[in-house]
Amino acid sequence: MKTTRIALILMSVLFTNKLLAQDVIEEIIVTSSFIEQNLDQIHNPIHVIGSDELASMASQSLGESLDDLLGVGTSDYGSAVGHPIIRGLGGTRVKVMRNGRLNRDVSGLGADHPVEIDFNNIQQIEVVRGPSSLFYANGTSGGIINIVDNTIARKDFTESDLTLGYEVQSVNNGNIGELSYENNFGGLNFSLGYRDTDFENFEIPYGAIIHEEHEEEKSYQDLTNTMISWKNRILIDNKSEIEFTLGFSSNKRKEFGHHEEEGHDDHDDDDHDDDDHDDHDEHGEGPALNMELETTTFDFKYIFPKSEKLELIIGANMLSQTNTNLAHEELIPNAEKNDLGVFALSHIHTSKWDILLGLRIDNRKIETSDFDQNYNSFTSSVGFKRDFAENKFFRFNISNGYRAPNLSELFSEGLHHGTNLYEIGDSTLSEEKNIQTDISLSSYGSDSSFGLDVFYNSINDYIYLNPTNHD
Repeated sequence: MKTTRIALILMSVLFTNKLLAQDVIEEIIVTSSFIEQNLDQIHNPIHVIGSDELASMASQSLGESLDDLLGVGTSDYGSAVGHPIIRGLGGTRVKVMRNGRLNRDVSGLGADHPVEIDFNNIQQIEVVRGPSSLFYANGTSGGIINIVDNTIARKDFTESDLTLGYEVQSVNNGNIGELSYENNFGGLNFSLGYRDTDFENFEIPYGAIIHEEHEEEKSYQDLTNTMISWKNRILIDNKSEIEFTLGFSSNKRKEFGHHEEEGHDDHDDDDHDDDDHDDHDEHGEGPALNMELETTTFDFKYIFPKSEKLELIIGANMLSQTNTNLAHEELIPNAEKNDLGVFALSHIHTSKWDILLGLRIDNRKIETSDFDQNYNSFTSSVGFKRDFAENKFFRFNISNGYRAPNLSELFSEGLHHGTNLYEIGDSTLSEEKNIQTDISLSSYGSDSSFGLDVFYNSINDYIYLNPTNHD
């Protein structure tokens, strides 16, 4: 199956866009790039949402927070669940990062699982579109969302800061309370954040509900996400630099509520023997679904000494991930996934053009009790950028990429309650392969901005849910 997506995006003049004003643009540092750069130095299309703009938004999902941006949408599954969609691609094709590190949780298993991101103390959100996003991880054919917060401060706090907030949403009887505090004690930065969110179902018109939950069968999820990371930078003669990050994350997901097994809805009492009743009693009080996703990552990059004409980076990404089921229902089977990727990135400066060249090689190994498969890829990217005048830029990028199927696409077998679909995976799926390109013209002034983006993305062996019309 081949899917081709073509789109033309036109950004009209915005006369009130103070964020990109000429006197401010130099201060916007993009941390999602391999070398932190000013906004006007970036090759690929990017949008930065600042803390002031985020503070004025209602509390909502990550997808809803970005839904107003051109080329960005959301897959909405309720008050707190919304995945970002970039240029028509979502799911695991769009990677979510936190302070430059990939976020690992169960959101990749389905659109009804929330992205585990703490919205406390966010400094900015960076939306990266286009071909060069592939360097951050394999499968980023859509783009990248990088959440930058001040949990680990880049600079020492110079004064104490206390923030209290409370919000009420009438559409879902929701309420959100939050607290954040930061200070410096004896040269040691201290940061504390707390947020409590409670959303009920949306209020929708009478008659629009196909199935209404009764009080005794209401279902809910209990999610616990733990992340630990250790990042180090080593300067060598103040010229070259080694950076490595070791991370561990544990995502525990439990589902409680109405999980009837297939074929048990319409049986009479006589059809259930004592063993059946004992079995249902045994599972009635605990979670119907209880899964734990544990991920260990190691990221390394070496930055060569810079010159006026050349910047060069080499690096590697390693991942070990295990999925373990602890209840009687299984969304996907117990599995292990191991990734290894190496990359090289070169930034060449000439008198008129900036040229970005990149290469990446990836290997993914997935194992279950009866499945053992390796996926390999070679990807590349080329980008050109030219300044025609002050704050006027032309960009051109082209790349090829790949995405290996995830666990749910390979192994799903059963009713997915969040989407109300009976999903069956396909263990014979091959990798998605794509070629994409974009052309961008942009101009920034003291009180306005203008941008024109044209992109083309062709995907072979596109993986999607294929309705079978079977009951």
